[in-house]
Parts: sequence; C-alpha cells; structure tokens
Amino acid sequence: MESLSLVQFQVGKQSKKDLVVAYIKDIVDPELVQEVENRIKKIDIDSVPESGYVEQLIEDNYLSPGLGSYNGNGQFGRNHP
Repeated sequence: MESLSLVQFQVGKQSKKDLVVAYIKDIVDPELVQEVENRIKKIDIDSVPESGYVEQLIEDNYLSPGLGSYNGNGQFGRNHP
C-alpha cells in the first residue's frame, strides 16, 4: 500500500521559511530520502527567496548535473548514466 510521507523543515536563519519534502514511502529509495534530508539540514543561508535556491543548494554541484536532480513534478531523483 502506498503511503504519502511529509517531512517539514525550516530553512533560512532569518526568514525561517517552511519547506516540506513529500514522497511515497513504499516507492522511494530510503537512502535517497535520507540524503535529501541531510543536505537540507546542512543549508546555511540567511534567507531563501524561492524553492529553486534549495534545489541548487542540495545538488552535488549546482553548475552541472549531479546525482540528485529535481524533475519538475515536485520529486527529486537520481540521474543514471
């Protein structure tokens, strides 16, 4: 049975914007979820003007495609060679 999981974070030292990671627990790779959560927790920034900033901050290298990518449908995935 599929189950939607939501994990809430606050991002930005001053702005303290709410960020929610949503995923289907029965489908997603738990290691990927843990990696995304760890990267979000490491964000050290005063303000997050929009969600695109978070995407760039948690990528391996925001200037080139990395292991983690945002697919535009509210999900993060892994790029495969």
